[in-house]
Amino acid sequence: MSRMSYFVGLSFLLAGQTVHAVPLGQVGDDGVAWWRVAAALIFCLLLAVGGAFALRARLGGGVGVRRPTWLRAAQTTRRLELIETLRVKPQVDLLIVRCDGRELLISASAQGAELIERLDGGTKLA
Repeated sequence: MSRMSYFVGLSFLLAGQTVHAVPLGQVGDDGVAWWRVAAALIFCLLLAVGGAFALRARLGGGVGVRRPTWLRAAQTTRRLELIETLRVKPQVDLLIVRCDGRELLISASAQGAELIERLDGGTKLA
């Protein structure tokens, strides 16, 4: 008898065995400790929080957000800063922008942006 026929016969023998159903909750230990599951969950949560802080630091953190001193020291000074926004209509925003120490009131919409007024004592443009 060749080895191949031996393995084929063995596979038919094993496949012919019946499988018995086990009631729910009656299965033995699956070999995974609960502390490993808890540690994996805590590790994943720490990764998510760390990623959120990294994205927040990388993308600027939004308007009015105080950054830690170690992030503020590494950041370069910017010439352009968004001070405040206000939605007037569904597609129209009013923006106060500081550029090189001057504050400007700008209207922005889907059609474009328009300078309305210089807020640092300049002349009105609209």
